[in-house]
Amino acid sequence: MRGFFRFFMILLTGVLVCIFSAGPIRSAERVLKLGASVCLTGRLSKEGSYIRDGYTLWQEEINKRGGIKIGQDNYKVEIIYYDDKGDAQTGGKLTEKLITEDKASFILGPYGTVITMATAGIGEKYRILTVAPMSNADYIFDRGLKYFISILPRASVLLRPVVDLSQQLKPKPKTVAIIHADDAFSEFIAQGTRDYCIEKGLQVVYEAKYPAEAKDVSTILLAAKSKEPDMLITGSHFNDGVAITKQMKEMNFQVKLLALSVGPELPAFVETLGRDAEYAMGYELWTPYSPWKDNLFGTSSDYAEMIRKRFGYIPSYHATAASVAGEVLQLAIEKAGTLNVDKVTDTLRNMKVQTIWGPMAWNKVGENTEIHSSIIQVLNGKVEVVYPFEGKTANVVYPFVPWAQRK
Repeated sequence: MRGFFRFFMILLTGVLVCIFSAGPIRSAERVLKLGASVCLTGRLSKEGSYIRDGYTLWQEEINKRGGIKIGQDNYKVEIIYYDDKGDAQTGGKLTEKLITEDKASFILGPYGTVITMATAGIGEKYRILTVAPMSNADYIFDRGLKYFISILPRASVLLRPVVDLSQQLKPKPKTVAIIHADDAFSEFIAQGTRDYCIEKGLQVVYEAKYPAEAKDVSTILLAAKSKEPDMLITGSHFNDGVAITKQMKEMNFQVKLLALSVGPELPAFVETLGRDAEYAMGYELWTPYSPWKDNLFGTSSDYAEMIRKRFGYIPSYHATAASVAGEVLQLAIEKAGTLNVDKVTDTLRNMKVQTIWGPMAWNKVGENTEIHSSIIQVLNGKVEVVYPFEGKTANVVYPFVPWAQRK
């Protein structure tokens, strides 16, 4: 019996030596469920698809690296998607399902402020953090949301650089017409731009809004055309931006400068309009030429190539903002060292990080206070940065070539 006991102890000692000499025990692999209610059909489906692509790329890249690391545990990311169809009420119901039935630990936001207001409200109810890539109508920051972070700065400042650029052009435009869709984001874009135009000495000769679902805005465009503005600036989304451009051509509404809040920066704008997309301007909060980089995606151009290989297009800031939303949530979780929502939220709101989006920091209402925007213009079928001049990839074309002279 003593011999057997001695043999057993020797065997056990040998096993333990082998275990500990082989290196540290591999950490457990777990799953972190995230929820995303995103518009995949309907009026905002083009924008929504870019958001989903951005989330998907981040998920795939972080999972390739073993997932999100918390202590000795690695969490593979699983994103559960639902289609909100561009409807706020639907988005709210789906978000509640994600939290209560699917047990999502955090919410990745939808496209658009109106829908985000509904989904973030559900997050507040259940004390679940929403990281929103595409929500920045000014009023969302005035709601006192405790579990909300935005990747974007507030909407009212986004088209200011268009006005700044216009005042450096010759002949300097003097008059502007401003139209916008009847939704919060578009309205804040329009109001903020109108106020800035007045501040800079431009005369606003026409203002109007149209229904958010409108496919025909010709009546408003005819009224604007009658004022003969030098510039037309719109608070719009992809579909109405396309409609505005088409109908301007049909009625030969010629301006020296056209700027749309959503459209020219998206690959689908040129795909849909072809040569009619030429010269249209918009803003980009990020471009593949941005000088930023991070440890997950590499450089901005590296990220753009990842999207191109995975989804077949060069991204605008829409997909990028979604990828970065996932990335900053990941960084906050890793820094907090826990999945406790309050600790992660507090950590994120007090973080200063640099990603491919550039330097990022947040104030107490969850607004990204770091702004890096560029003005882009469609030139020869490509999206070019034309302002600020020190970061340009092409010279601005101004005044725009008349419709009848385009080939």
